[in-house]
Amino acid sequence: MTAQDVARGYVELAQPVEVEIRTNNPGGVMLGFNLNSPQVSGARFDGQDLQLSVAAGAAVVLVPKVGVGLRSQTLRLRTRLMLAPDARPGVIAWPVALFIAPS
Repeated sequence: MTAQDVARGYVELAQPVEVEIRTNNPGGVMLGFNLNSPQVSGARFDGQDLQLSVAAGAAVVLVPKVGVGLRSQTLRLRTRLMLAPDARPGVIAWPVALFIAPS
């Protein structure tokens, strides 16, 4: 994070985050996001047919299955990380944990 990012209050990632999901569950999967950094107070993910905001706690979205049988799909999510008021410039670990479960 740069000083400009901290002053602005957010970081807009230059490249989308890619999440590959492979399932044969007819109901699709629940994809969850959980913040795990005190430097980040929220996150917004935007992709084709998917918009999700995460703040304190976790947020979950249903990802429907595509096709028949075992199939993969890749979600490309434009990402904005909202910075905590006491965030400092520097390098941090990826601040979002992802989890997945059958729906």
